[in-house]
Amino acid sequence: MSSSSAFRAPLAVLLLCGPALAQGEYCADANGNVDANATQAWAQMQERADGAFMEQLAGTWYSQTQSPATGQTAETYVTYAPDGRYQYQQRICSATGCNDYGGGGSWAAFPMGRGAYTIMTITTDQSRSQQCYGTTSRMVDANTVVDNLGTVSRRTQ
Repeated sequence: MSSSSAFRAPLAVLLLCGPALAQGEYCADANGNVDANATQAWAQMQERADGAFMEQLAGTWYSQTQSPATGQTAETYVTYAPDGRYQYQQRICSATGCNDYGGGGSWAAFPMGRGAYTIMTITTDQSRSQQCYGTTSRMVDANTVVDNLGTVSRRTQ
């Protein structure tokens, strides 16, 4: 590999994701490397983010999910701040006991109409660093949300 080609890939990542990387906001793959496609999606998400809508979603949301296959139950509290920061706390319990997890990062969202919206997060916690995730959810009412997997979250404050 020539020295010029060794710099092309990182340069391409910087050009595609420059604004997000400049702010320290980037998406990483499972190996901790910058994921250029996800980082570009994050930059686009931030451009489309709707501050007034994010203000409506701000608050603490609670959900509970069960896995019949493992016998585990997960209780999750997610707190979204209107400034685009978020944190979560999760307790996963099984027949052998419970474990607590937590983390946080950045989030952005925009409405799509008819109660539907797109949300994207960058999460750092005990097992992930700068991992990006996006989904579509639907507001049932001002205090109830259902995500694309059918998980119901309710506002607690």
